[in-house]
Amino acid sequence: MTSTNTIFHFGDIFFTIVFLLLVILFFVSLTLFLKSRSGNQKKQIVQTQQIEQKLDRIIDLLENEKKLK
Repeated sequence: MTSTNTIFHFGDIFFTIVFLLLVILFFVSLTLFLKSRSGNQKKQIVQTQQIEQKLDRIIDLLENEKKLK
């Protein structure tokens, strides 16, 4: 005879484990997403600074050219 009033049902344990794994997966995914966004933002800042430096150089060259004329 099997008792239906056992302390833990295997189905309950299975769904609890699945739910906990989904919660863990959510937080891991969120962490990885935020890290990748942060990395991309840092790269974009560096690229913007390089573009600004190049533009400053071009402006200086154009001003020097005007002075020579």
